[in-house]
Amino acid sequence: MFLVGLASILPWHLPRLVAFIRGGWGVIGLLVALLSCGVVLPGGVMTQGPGFFAPVVDGLGLLLPLGLIGLMATDRRDLAACAGAACAVMGGPVISCMGAGWVLLARGGSVRPAPDMLGLLLLASVSACPDRGVNLLPALCWVGTRGLLGLSFSPRVASRGLRAFRMADMAGLIAGMALWLHLLAGERMPDIRWGAFLIIAGCLFYGMASWRALCAADARRVMTGLVGGTGALVVVIAGLMVLARADDLPAMAVCATRTLMLVAGSTLVWAFMARTVDVMEREAGPSVLLRLGGLGMLMPRLSGLFAMGLLAESGLPPLLVFFVIWMLAHLLAAMPRAGGLAGDLPLLLALGALGAG
Repeated sequence: MFLVGLASILPWHLPRLVAFIRGGWGVIGLLVALLSCGVVLPGGVMTQGPGFFAPVVDGLGLLLPLGLIGLMATDRRDLAACAGAACAVMGGPVISCMGAGWVLLARGGSVRPAPDMLGLLLLASVSACPDRGVNLLPALCWVGTRGLLGLSFSPRVASRGLRAFRMADMAGLIAGMALWLHLLAGERMPDIRWGAFLIIAGCLFYGMASWRALCAADARRVMTGLVGGTGALVVVIAGLMVLARADDLPAMAVCATRTLMLVAGSTLVWAFMARTVDVMEREAGPSVLLRLGGLGMLMPRLSGLFAMGLLAESGLPPLLVFFVIWMLAHLLAAMPRAGGLAGDLPLLLALGALGAG
């Protein structure tokens, strides 16, 4: 993994280097799949300084979709973003923030990620001293992962308000999930009120992302809005995990972790869709699409049906949103009833937002 990541970030232009890097990511995904199936691989144990390589046990599964995303990536920026996401998954709290920052820089774009980088810097400094400022961690994690997960309350769908979707956005989604897992794996947890706040905020993010996806003018920005909805699900699940840890409900925490892994697996759908759009742009010609205003202007009915079909189809079994709603319903049934309707309100809001989206 170290060699593949190093080859991804160095500015080399050797022949067939991109093919070598893509093959390396495919091998990484295959090894993680074998480990997930219980296969014991040969090798020793690497020891490093405290907190340098400290992956969350539940987060190692994120390397499987990341390896497949790296296998399908064709641009050097996308491969460099995959290397940063691998650091976010495998590293300790500080190294994870550094890897997430590298993903933000590798994605590029016209919008400078200064607020996100500042949030990651503060998150790394607070994570290095877990005994202090534990209640600040959710706010800092939200600021740091805002750009990675596509979280925004803005309904704007213009070119400056909604960037075009690239494969590096999938790596950013994996890095954001890794940061939230590092936050929730600590010994000390934030106040239980943060759980309800994260669930409500995630529902609002989900609704705005669905609106941006429906109003976007071209296929790539439609996909950006839909991926923002996936990032909002990460925030909702993080709020559920905070509630489970605060109320000492291990079954609910395990269920929320499995739901997060299911959301991580959905990134493969977006990766295949990105490759499909790449082929469409290559066949039609980027200059023609630019002159006509994008796929939304070239094929407005097809783009609208494409967005509506994805939103409707994803709620049917056996696809992602159906399973997320199903697991949220199980979480609602597993919660204690001492709080009455007020205690169940966060989960009811989550179910309502997912149904409306």
